[in-house]
Amino acid sequence: MAEAVIMPKAGMAMEEGTIIQWFKSEGDPIEKGEAIAEIETDKLAMDLEADFSGVLLKIVRNEGEVVPVIETIAWIGEPGEEIPESAPAAPASQAASEELVAQTSEEVVPSTPTSAAADVSSLASPGDKIPSTPAAKRVARESGVRTSHAQATGPRGVVTRQDVERLAQATASVSATPLARKAAQIDGVDLTRISGSGHGGKVRRVDLSAARTVRRTQSPLTRELRKMGRVQKIMAKRMSESHATIPPSTLHTHADVTELLAIRGEINEQLAPVKTTVTDYVIRAVACALHEHPILNTQINGDAVQFLDQVNIGLAVASPDGLLVPVLKNADRLSLEQTAIGRGDLVNRARGGHLSPDDFAEGTFTVTNLGMYGIETFTPVILPPQTAILGVGAAVEQIALGEGGSHVVRRRMALSLTIDHRVIDGGQAALFLADVRERLETIQF
Repeated sequence: MAEAVIMPKAGMAMEEGTIIQWFKSEGDPIEKGEAIAEIETDKLAMDLEADFSGVLLKIVRNEGEVVPVIETIAWIGEPGEEIPESAPAAPASQAASEELVAQTSEEVVPSTPTSAAADVSSLASPGDKIPSTPAAKRVARESGVRTSHAQATGPRGVVTRQDVERLAQATASVSATPLARKAAQIDGVDLTRISGSGHGGKVRRVDLSAARTVRRTQSPLTRELRKMGRVQKIMAKRMSESHATIPPSTLHTHADVTELLAIRGEINEQLAPVKTTVTDYVIRAVACALHEHPILNTQINGDAVQFLDQVNIGLAVASPDGLLVPVLKNADRLSLEQTAIGRGDLVNRARGGHLSPDDFAEGTFTVTNLGMYGIETFTPVILPPQTAILGVGAAVEQIALGEGGSHVVRRRMALSLTIDHRVIDGGQAALFLADVRERLETIQF
């Protein structure tokens, strides 16, 4: 009997998925566990594996179609076997469907607000879909390049793995500053096409902006129309919800991180090959402070405030697919070394497109760090249903008075805490922020 292939339900909040690509054609043999298609949820892209062996008898839904969960998208069976005239009834009842809609309002936000993102200009090609093999897409994700930038040599203009590997090698050979390379990877910019203005032709961050200016000057009336991806749509929905329902208040302070930055090198030597970042210390300080100030580790549940047992820190990560917030679970129970390892793993998998739905679930507080982009201070936007978010700026050198009235140089880092004023008042927020600042300054976490 022919077996139905359905759109999987990858997470409680998932209502539909998009078929990005079929790896198999009708009539192709299939082994159980073999990837037969790539689908996109509201959080990530994933391979769909076959639950049965046989032959792909019929593709019911085509590439690019948005399909509700549990709906049949293809049939697998024996060669020549007839398929049912209609798909079997979905196992979900009407009541279950209504429950699913209710759960949607509690889905985990997969991306951060625009104010929590790096202000980098996009120089990527207009979002044309270039046909690529699954291996090419995998190598592109791992290498941080776009398949649309590769020169296609496959049949009928398909981008192959070798095409992407050649592009990745050429990109790696380009002389560029770390900031320019990171911005190019986030924006999907082909570094091999950028003329560098630095010493020896090194590409700088300003060169990316200059290229965008030249392009617009050459075609001043042309505007790119790019359809929002599902991650962007969810971000827009959540930011609209945040703006419409949450009365925010933001408190700003500065932490003197001179000693922290000075001792970080010694800590990294002790933890080698693990390397800590400023974000790791902030996560530890926040996780410890949330134990002392549980009002900031809450959610609104109807007309009640729900205090949460776990401390799960969401990390704002800029990726080629958009801004994502994977969650570091039980952050309060982790050592500094475990925090660095967990944070690095989440960031690498987010930028490589390898996160699972569980990686986005159950966040209770979010940290977003824009200091690496030179941003000194900003106002982060809360991600519902959380009630607070901490923004971290760059550590800036400032002149201060030392002992005996002498002038010394100190490194001060901005901390911006946005709270839901329905739950948290200014005094509670101020005490929490002071606690985080003290822990960073005294390196006590």
